[in-house]
Amino acid sequence: MGRKQPINLLIVEVLVQQVGRVKPAEMADSYLLELTRRSMLQVYKRTPDGNPIKFKMHDLLRELALSVSEAENFCTVITGEQGNMEIKARRLSLQGNNVQLRSYRGLSKVHTLFVFSPSIIPSSLSAVLSSLKWVAVLNLRVTPIVELPPEIVYFFNLIYLNLSKTNIEKLSKLSLIKVGDDLLKRLRYMTQLRALSVAEVKEAHEKDLCISIEGMKLLQRLWVSTVDRNEVLRMDALSSVPPVSR
Repeated sequence: MGRKQPINLLIVEVLVQQVGRVKPAEMADSYLLELTRRSMLQVYKRTPDGNPIKFKMHDLLRELALSVSEAENFCTVITGEQGNMEIKARRLSLQGNNVQLRSYRGLSKVHTLFVFSPSIIPSSLSAVLSSLKWVAVLNLRVTPIVELPPEIVYFFNLIYLNLSKTNIEKLSKLSLIKVGDDLLKRLRYMTQLRALSVAEVKEAHEKDLCISIEGMKLLQRLWVSTVDRNEVLRMDALSSVPPVSR
């Protein structure tokens, strides 16, 4: 596995948080390197200057980790057709070319789904996705999908989506939002944003906008424009400013 994947998962599973000026990604990276120092992960590829970029786990250690994970209902791994089983863990991993997707019992409580199967039939995948309600982490890497599954628009808790090495060629990109009263209030829940551009802001939006910005501790880029050039936006309600670089 590459270096970014475990770092991202540590962040989205809230296993690391920002400590002072140390960002979650930096904390996760230090944890990853600590696992290599303790021989729980092995480095098998480095950059020319010696930085590790690819990792693997020894087969024996992996089998032990899977056994403990299954026993403690941390994660369920399915590698083939396993009948009408009940999923008790909140994390589910579907692996291999022979995995048979079906409507497993307990799917509604799964919040993390990994699919590592290049031969999965998209219609079968869609049936499983439609059973998910609270999924926050969805990894569809290497699956043969050619478009974004429509079920994803209903995953209101989704904070991590991996579509790398799928057959999807292009995704729509949201770069700018036009502010409305309701939308501005909903922005305060998007605390992990790193870039935000808002247009058509009115003076009456000042308080809600400031509350939203204060909660975005990872915000690095911010662009705000008013509804017209005569509108004055003082931002006096902004008591603390995120580490915005521009």
